[in-house]
Amino acid sequence: MKTLRKFLLILLLAGLAATLVWRVKLQLVPSGAKPTAFLFASTPQQVSLSPGGRKLYYRFNDAGAAHSGFHYTWCYTNHWLKGKKVVAGGFSEPQVRRGET
Repeated sequence: MKTLRKFLLILLLAGLAATLVWRVKLQLVPSGAKPTAFLFASTPQQVSLSPGGRKLYYRFNDAGAAHSGFHYTWCYTNHWLKGKKVVAGGFSEPQVRRGET
């Protein structure tokens, strides 16, 4: 009986730890984005409102010191409980990255 209790306690603690790690990950990196590119090679740029009233955040991948081409862009939402979620992603023209359009 003691062994079963220990096993269940360890299983419960492992589940709680995994849930906590996943929650922290979703607060830092949106689901749908690669962690390395999103955290270390990108810069936050703009915030806008969707037609439905949700706040949309934009982040541009700036990998490369002399970047002259299109930038990979993530458009994501941020919810206090669900964390960040990518709603659109793709390449943007340099004018979009510089905020000219």
